[in-house]
Amino acid sequence: MSNINVGGKYFTITIAGRDPYEADEYVATTAVELIPMEQSDDSPYLTSLVKVEGIRKQYNPRYGDDKLCKCGHSYYRHFDSYEDMAPVGCKYCGCHEFVLKDEDTDTIIAPVKEKPICDVCEKEADEVVVVSSIFGPFSVACCPDCIASAKERYKDMVAYIACAGHFPEDINKEYQQEVRRQLALHGVPEEQFIKDVDDYLRMEEEYFKQLEERSWDK
Repeated sequence: MSNINVGGKYFTITIAGRDPYEADEYVATTAVELIPMEQSDDSPYLTSLVKVEGIRKQYNPRYGDDKLCKCGHSYYRHFDSYEDMAPVGCKYCGCHEFVLKDEDTDTIIAPVKEKPICDVCEKEADEVVVVSSIFGPFSVACCPDCIASAKERYKDMVAYIACAGHFPEDINKEYQQEVRRQLALHGVPEEQFIKDVDDYLRMEEEYFKQLEERSWDK
């Protein structure tokens, strides 16, 4: 996921399938093109025109909240009411996209779970509460145990730290302490976390390098 400045405004672009830690499935960018503009030796920046084509799926308030998906759960259950009805997928099973159930031919293709799933530990819980993350501007549904320990999703932590740089040398002491506390909760060695952050940065760097090369070739 990348922030690109176009005409003084920043746009967030997610490349489907490129980012194992921050894949927003409800934003599928099908084409991103950087078109080189006329350059000047006196300019501190090389400039390119960003051309984006894609599809964004959003909640339809007129569709019918109680319509059933093939997974067996209601339409509105596939959206996050705490995040402006973002289409995050069904909170009660592994269904990522609403497909209307045909009462005559369809059967439930996923078991109906009575208990919700915690986004952090990915376990069933008697209840979950949506809370804000300290590793980005988003919320997650947490079980009581994860709330009590203030546990965060591992992939969110990797992506957030990678945005600032390498761990621990580029990270302030306060966040170093919090990351190490989170690693203890997840049972992940610090060496593995450092590798995951470095892999994330390397993947991102390689992607944008390829994108730039394709742009200049045109």
